[in-house]
Amino acid sequence: MKKFTKLLIAIACLSLLNGCLGIGEGTPTSSSTSLTAGAGEILYKGSNLSIIIPDTWEILEKDSFTTTIPTGTIVVFRNNIKDDIFTANVNISSRALKTDINSTDYAKETLINAKKNLIEFKELGKETLIIGEEETYITKFEGRKSVQDPKLTFQQLFLVKNKVAYIVTAAYKQDEDENIVKSIDKMLHSFSLN
Repeated sequence: MKKFTKLLIAIACLSLLNGCLGIGEGTPTSSSTSLTAGAGEILYKGSNLSIIIPDTWEILEKDSFTTTIPTGTIVVFRNNIKDDIFTANVNISSRALKTDINSTDYAKETLINAKKNLIEFKELGKETLIIGEEETYITKFEGRKSVQDPKLTFQQLFLVKNKVAYIVTAAYKQDEDENIVKSIDKMLHSFSLN
């Protein structure tokens, strides 16, 4: 549990810094405008966001956060199948911005910070996405926070609205089960702001 908490903090911090995926930018795809959960899924609705998650995943909300979770974290979704090394998870955080910036520029800034803060950083791809009227993208990269930590695969989605940046960060082991990775991909593509 201690390892998970440390890695969750690292992931949340990574997403709070200034900042199936196709390689290259290509044609933007649209995220679902009408969210409907299918079999084995639930529609999670926060005060101003929605996302489809597997119905077996654990939901950690602010009232269950420990003091080690950064204040910008809104919610954490964690795979119900726990792992000794690392348990796949997706967290959503937000950050108030002082200046106007669009989602793609914010994503670029955040990726630059990830390169600086992760050991063995390697960008794996980027997919352009349209959410509502806003163009953004999902980045996929790998790295580790410290030499003792396992190398993880990260996927991040960025969306800026009314000078607030929302960051959806997924993290999982490089040899994660393919079904878990597909679930994470669906989660990222289903994210929307109300």
